[in-house]
Amino acid sequence: MKSQLIRIVAIAFFPVALLSCSNEADSVEKDKQFCKCLEVTGELNEFSAKMFDKETRIEDAQKMRSLRGARTKECKDYQEMSGKELSKRQALCK
Repeated sequence: MKSQLIRIVAIAFFPVALLSCSNEADSVEKDKQFCKCLEVTGELNEFSAKMFDKETRIEDAQKMRSLRGARTKECKDYQEMSGKELSKRQALCK
């Protein structure tokens, strides 16, 4: 009798445990810091592309250093993240 009750309880709660674990792994909310990281990276890329078309000035080099520093600061938490996770977060920023 006791073993039957244990089996019933285990069978009843097993699907609930699976569902709760799978939902945690798949759910990602919009991450404002990550969106800022994408924004700063985009600015850096645009500025870098413009640098190929003209002579470099001291002011341009300073701006480039500033943008790289901002990117490093904003993106530091995402350096080791998987590509799949980064893609999920990027889709939420749009």
